[in-house]
Amino acid sequence: MQKEIYVLLIEDSKYDEELILYHLRKSGIHASSERVFCEEAMRKALRSREWNVILSDHFMPSFDSFEAISIRNEICPQVPFIIVSSCLEEVMEKSAIEKGCCACIPKSNLNKLGEIIKEKLNPV
Repeated sequence: MQKEIYVLLIEDSKYDEELILYHLRKSGIHASSERVFCEEAMRKALRSREWNVILSDHFMPSFDSFEAISIRNEICPQVPFIIVSSCLEEVMEKSAIEKGCCACIPKSNLNKLGEIIKEKLNPV
């Protein structure tokens, strides 16, 4: 694993951002991050640097993870996209995977997040 990874967080909650970053540190991942929560900011962020992983909430006031996956597919389809949400349903997860998401993790089980990121960035 790289010493530091770049994480784009598509998240409208500052609290959830801090919680996610805490779990990354806890799993040994040193992350520089940027948090966005609208289409325009996401597009700007994706063009500003190379990202190692994108983490996205599913529901936000004016944006959702399916829109975010579509933008990722357009600009940088090689970057792993993981939905981290408190609202995960089996049907939604299946649709997300079909659209190009590589994993869906409930916010109630963030202990798995670090291992999934490590797996996606360092495939065996």
